Amino acid sequence: MIEMEEERLRMREHVMNEVDVDKDRLINLEEFLRATEKREFLEPDGWEMLEEQQPYTEEELLEFERHIAQTEDELIRKKEELDRQQEELQKQHQHIQAQRQELQQVVQQMEQKKQQSPPSVPEPGAQYQPVVDHVAHIGEVGKSQPLPPGHLPEAAVQHSQPAP
Repeated sequence: MIEMEEERLRMREHVMNEVDVDKDRLINLEEFLRATEKREFLEPDGWEMLEEQQPYTEEELLEFERHIAQTEDELIRKKEELDRQQEELQKQHQHIQAQRQELQQVVQQMEQKKQQSPPSVPEPGAQYQPVVDHVAHIGEVGKSQPLPPGHLPEAAVQHSQPAP
């Protein structure tokens, strides 16, 4: 309804621009007669109604239908691809949520363990060998292995040092 009124206003403006020569916004008899004598006004082809001619040929209609079918097929393929991607994303989301829950449980368990038992300090000497035993063991191992070239045995080192 609004479009029809707008079209009427455009047509009035067009007629006034074409016919109203003296631009007084009034069309007198002289201006009207001059406008009707123009060649465009007398041509019957310019006034052909849409109902009198076919808007589309059969070939154009078939081409348009093929185009619509092709577009529909493309949209269906895109929809299927998007549905598949959505399923994958949902699976990934579920997997991530499961990992997140698992990590939260592990963190909670670790916090509970920390709260339940304070870190124990080892008793001195309970788990370690005395240093003397360890040094004696190293000395025994050293005697059974040959010395690399250029190294002197311990007895030679003791004799070579000057006495105080």
